Amino acid sequence: LQLLGFPDANVRNKVMELVNHVNIRVKALSSIKLPVNKILSLWSTALLNKGSPFIVNFANLYLKMAYDRADPADKSALLPQLVKAISRHTRDNQTFLLGMVLQGIMSRTAHYSKSFEVPAHLKGDWASGKPTEDFLYQ
Repeated sequence: LQLLGFPDANVRNKVMELVNHVNIRVKALSSIKLPVNKILSLWSTALLNKGSPFIVNFANLYLKMAYDRADPADKSALLPQLVKAISRHTRDNQTFLLGMVLQGIMSRTAHYSKSFEVPAHLKGDWASGKPTEDFLYQ
């Protein structure tokens, strides 16, 4: 993706051909994991340094794809980096990053809630508003 900013048009055209080929393959196979850390770094650097619009746009596309495919643990690990990046970007990019942060928090919550078991003494018929007697007398 970095070569999309190369000044020679022939090089950029070849890179575009390659990116389009990769794009077709990656979109067809959702099981392919992408290096979300590297893409985030490339995207952020290109935006902050006013890099090539090609780099920014393709990195944005692949960043979204990579983050959607990342495991909950990987998303959680990226949260501090994403939160720090929010303050350095424009409003549109802040919205994009905040969406990723929220998705990461939600996936983390869903990941941990699957392994969380409510203690037996706290279980009850909460829909009716009546906990079990065990709960009331503990």
